[in-house]
Amino acid sequence: MTLPVELQGAPPFDPVSAKILDAAIAEFTDFGLRRVSVDDIAVRAGVHRTTVYRYFKTKQEILQAAAARWIQDLFAKISVEVGYLPNLEDRLVEGFATSLGRIREAPLVQRVLETDTDAGLRAVTVDGGPAMAMIRAIFALWFGKLDGPDGPFDAEGLAEVTARLGLSLVLTPDSHFVLDTQEDRREFARRYLLPLVPTPLTRRN
Repeated sequence: MTLPVELQGAPPFDPVSAKILDAAIAEFTDFGLRRVSVDDIAVRAGVHRTTVYRYFKTKQEILQAAAARWIQDLFAKISVEVGYLPNLEDRLVEGFATSLGRIREAPLVQRVLETDTDAGLRAVTVDGGPAMAMIRAIFALWFGKLDGPDGPFDAEGLAEVTARLGLSLVLTPDSHFVLDTQEDRREFARRYLLPLVPTPLTRRN
């Protein structure tokens, strides 16, 4: 399965804006959110700062757009691994386990949690609506359009619960739950997320 070109909350990227955002992601990964200036991003992208401002009015806009690009790239790769699985249950377990593992291990996330906790928390909570909408849309795409025993299955609802639970486990890694390995994360999803899925489910035409 590949992701659609446009997801809810995901802006289109032309070659110049993509170059700027890739440079921003690299800068944020190396130096954190606060220490990086628009000039730093322009230098790394090989463009003039006026070019950056032609696309993004503020550093905050760059941060939000960079987050969207990072999420798109990450989940496009995961979708290749998860989308072929035969049923919702497998896609839920593997999608949650893989997404949580990749995000927790990502150098950008580790940098933000280590050096920019306040700014990082704001980016994914107060200002995190667009990012959450993107991730919810991706999970809902994985789950598909299904009917349960009592009518249409709320894939969007399950997607949001899954995304918000995963976010809390990223932001607060110290936990009662052992989630160090892929199998740990699969077992967590089987025990705590699969009970949210009604049975039987049938694919909607």
